[in-house]
Amino acid sequence: MRPIRWPLVKELARKDLEEIAQSRQLLYPLFVVPVFLTGDALLTFSLAANGLSTNGLSTQSAFFTFAEFLLLLPVILPILLGASSVVLEKSNRTLEPLLSTPLTDTELLVGKALAPLVPALALTGASYTVYSLGALAIVNSREPLTNLPWGSLLLAAFVLAPLLGLLSTFVALAVSTKAKEVRSAQQIATLLILPLLLAVIGVGLAVGPNLLGQLAFALAIAAVAYAVLQVTVSRFHRDQILVAGV
Repeated sequence: MRPIRWPLVKELARKDLEEIAQSRQLLYPLFVVPVFLTGDALLTFSLAANGLSTNGLSTQSAFFTFAEFLLLLPVILPILLGASSVVLEKSNRTLEPLLSTPLTDTELLVGKALAPLVPALALTGASYTVYSLGALAIVNSREPLTNLPWGSLLLAAFVLAPLLGLLSTFVALAVSTKAKEVRSAQQIATLLILPLLLAVIGVGLAVGPNLLGQLAFALAIAAVAYAVLQVTVSRFHRDQILVAGV
């Protein structure tokens, strides 16, 4: 297997990112979803921290529980972007010239994966930063800041989020290569990723700020992501993409 030529991959990813930046249809949800989820998490945590809506949760548990909902971002955002990646190339009639370039199938896949994954993880990181700063302002002077489960938060942001992002991106790309329309690609990818969304919420509520539980969940996600990657690679061949459609 020949080594990946990263300059070519970066150029492909840059081209896709420029197309995303020019699409209002993609940019609008790309920023609205993180703002909504982050604002909702902070508002709910603020109510819990002030004793207005605890539901039996301590401040520490509430801090982690509502931060866990931000893990929906690396699942949702790659679906919005990745599911439309190859479909837009087909509709814009730019796929044929792209497939005729010297890029290998692997380089095409990596370049197409970076375009949705990079902004998704960047926005997830920004959301975690805003949530953490907001939570610090909320609990400041009420209790020691060291009481908050920062280790669990960092594990979620820097381990679980990238793994979930990779898994969601591979699912989106696998669907995009077979779809003919952006809407149908996003709908199919959402249906396929729905069990993962439910798992993120369910495990987050069940495990709580438990590092061992989070690590076990991370290993499970890594295993599923690897399996989905193998399926995506097996389907991502330029001679099949042009004729595929669902």
